[in-house]
This record gives sequence, structure tokens and C-alpha cells, in this order.
Amino acid sequence: MVADEAGEGADEAAALAEMADGTVTPFARPRWDEFVREIFTDRFSGIFAYPQSKLASILHSTELARILKGAATTCYVALHPQVKGISGKYFSNCNLDSPSSHASNAELAKKLWEFSSKVVS
Repeated sequence: MVADEAGEGADEAAALAEMADGTVTPFARPRWDEFVREIFTDRFSGIFAYPQSKLASILHSTELARILKGAATTCYVALHPQVKGISGKYFSNCNLDSPSSHASNAELAKKLWEFSSKVVS
């Protein structure tokens, strides 16, 4: 099902990050101050920068997996070819769904739009 596919990438990224953590970066030091100092000062050394870059890659992958799990439906609707051309519909858990009666209230939607327009102008 489509909902399973959306979460799979995030799980895979997290799994890769876990597998790589102990094998790719045994010499990287996870202290932020040292990490920044080695990159942005005259102490830069390729010997130390390489494992630090591997650590940074893993950290980015882990954080991206965490963020995407919370945004799976948004990413799905924005990127998946199955929903190309669909607009103005409600999605939940990566599937087309029916919104609540409050969320379907056209009069309330218009009032909110007008209020928001005044606030930002």
C-alpha cells in the first residue's frame, strides 16, 4: 500500500545510520565544539575531517529520517506521482480521506481566508 511506501524510506535511512554508526566512524568525535573547530579554524586536517564528514552524514541522515516520519503525508502529496494533478483534497496517513464537517465548512474557510489576508497585509 502507498502508506507503507512513504514510511519505508525514513525507516531505511534510520537503519542505514544505525548500521554505519559503529563501522564508518570509529574515529569521529561526536563533540560539537571540536567538530566545528576542526572545520572552521586553522586546525583543519583531512585525516580528522574525513571521519567527521562521515559522522556528519550519519547525523544528517538520522535527523532527516526523524523529520520525514512526521511529514510523511506532506512529502507524499508533494512528491508522489500517484497524486499528480490532485488539488484541494484532504489526505491522512498518505491516503485520500474525508475531512471533518468543520474542515468542510466553506463559509468558515472564507472567513478564515479574509481574516488571514488582513493579518498579513
